[in-house]
Amino acid sequence: MAYDPARGRTMLFGGNWVITRYDDTWEFDGTSWAEVPVLARPPARMNHALATDSARSTVVLFGGFAASTLGDTWEYDGSIPTWRPLSPGTSPPARSRHAMAFDPRLGRVIAFGGLTPTTNNDTWLFDGLDWRQTGSTVVPPLRGVGAFAFDAISGKMLLLGGNTATGTAYTDAWELDGSTWTEIQPPHRPPAVGGRAYGYDSQRACFVGFGGHSGMNMKDETWEFDCRTRDWRQVFPAHAPPPRGAYGMAYDAARRRIVLFGGGTITNGTWLTLDDTWEYDGHDWRLVPTANRPEPRMARPVYDAGRGRVVLFGGQGLDTTGYPFAVGGTWEYDGADWTRIQIPEPSARWPNICYDPTRGRVVVFGGFYGSGGVFHALDDLWNYDGTAWTRLPDGGRPPAQFGSMFAYDPVHDRIVAVFGWLEGLGANSSVWELRSPAVPTFARYGLGCRGSNGVPSLDAAQGSVPALGGTLDLDVTNLPGVMGAFALGFGFDLVSFAGRPLPLDLGMFGIPGCDLWIAPEPPLTLLVGHLGARQELGFGIPNDPRLAGLRLSMQAIVFDPMAPNACASVSNAAIATIH
Repeated sequence: MAYDPARGRTMLFGGNWVITRYDDTWEFDGTSWAEVPVLARPPARMNHALATDSARSTVVLFGGFAASTLGDTWEYDGSIPTWRPLSPGTSPPARSRHAMAFDPRLGRVIAFGGLTPTTNNDTWLFDGLDWRQTGSTVVPPLRGVGAFAFDAISGKMLLLGGNTATGTAYTDAWELDGSTWTEIQPPHRPPAVGGRAYGYDSQRACFVGFGGHSGMNMKDETWEFDCRTRDWRQVFPAHAPPPRGAYGMAYDAARRRIVLFGGGTITNGTWLTLDDTWEYDGHDWRLVPTANRPEPRMARPVYDAGRGRVVLFGGQGLDTTGYPFAVGGTWEYDGADWTRIQIPEPSARWPNICYDPTRGRVVVFGGFYGSGGVFHALDDLWNYDGTAWTRLPDGGRPPAQFGSMFAYDPVHDRIVAVFGWLEGLGANSSVWELRSPAVPTFARYGLGCRGSNGVPSLDAAQGSVPALGGTLDLDVTNLPGVMGAFALGFGFDLVSFAGRPLPLDLGMFGIPGCDLWIAPEPPLTLLVGHLGARQELGFGIPNDPRLAGLRLSMQAIVFDPMAPNACASVSNAAIATIH
């Protein structure tokens, strides 16, 4: 589909239902769909791409799949309406499932990636007359299940390791700056092993990896990639988990711990799945003797910074014959025990999963399901807010895939998916980004610390959102039950404060046991008085479109001499996104 802003219409061409492909053209005016009677039209197809060229008021179609992969270019003029085949001197190779959009800065339609039928990562520009290839040709080798996270030191996304579908393991490191890949050349590298996962320790600015396997030989080594020195180092803690691979790792930012769960190991030549929980504090590993635990599995937990919980959904188990099968189940870990969350949830799968702190949601995209050695990829998108799973509407999205590196980019406020595998087509080299709808949101972020009346809570009043032209009403509760004051700081950075990574231990500022989760700007810090345990505040938001998309973080420091630290307590932080 493509939107024509000049005419206020969304148009749709072709597609398929099971094995039937279509060549019809439809338009939607916001109320109803109507088929457009056109004489000339592109051949029936599916998995093609459309983009509106706003400079020329036309919709451009390229490629797709019919009996074979297509490489033709067409234009649709909805004001006539008619389709017109074009004959550019240069065209991209025939492809399907590619991405296409109009860049108003360049005045060009951009096509990226797709299947030819192998995966591609090339970029092409179309000016209305001809196609031209552009962009960097330097990209990482195709892979899946590597480490992918935001690096606060460089301000870029960092990719480490991973392996191919046939088991070839990588030890390389790459940076992604928007859409440009740059390889890092560390002086040292760990041995190439498969099944090694990594967790990003934001306090120490390093990736932590454990174990993995080389053939049937399981490993129990701990390696760290230091984002400051851009180098690998092996560390030798006094204790370590038993050898394993394909486990999951998540960094608990409030407790400064890497949490490792489960994975797979080889015993007497047979793969077995595990269900133990380990924590790493940067010095040593410790087995956590939980009373409850998820079933043995290989999985990918993530940390929910808004609620201080490690969340695990789905994964892969092994049956008695050694065949893998997809598992379901939503579990949460609070640093002491696991709890099964009994709610309706997505179908069983090993998902692509990450956490979006701006909206306070765990996000799941696709993954794979199946058993007995027969697996299928998925392309559905889900959110989990700690209470319920919600499936998001189908729309423009990557092809069904699994094993993708999936992470939140706080600089660009987007979720990025790179690489992974497409069902039956091998590795996928495309880079996709997920941007949330332009709606105002308010999400709790980070944890507070206890005062004389419990942990202060900072939240939006019921029904209040940061909408342009409206008022954001805040509700601060669990304050000391007497007259007092608190400092309410506002800022924009969630990564670092005064050159130090967030969250920041406030013990150095005389408030031990409490963390600062945001980077407050001094001009935006308010001193607020309160008469009792609750204080309500209202902030008018100008109806200025330049504020749309502004992300504002906030947190309160409450002066409280009766707090356990005899000084102050701190509320949770929160993130407001204005629209």
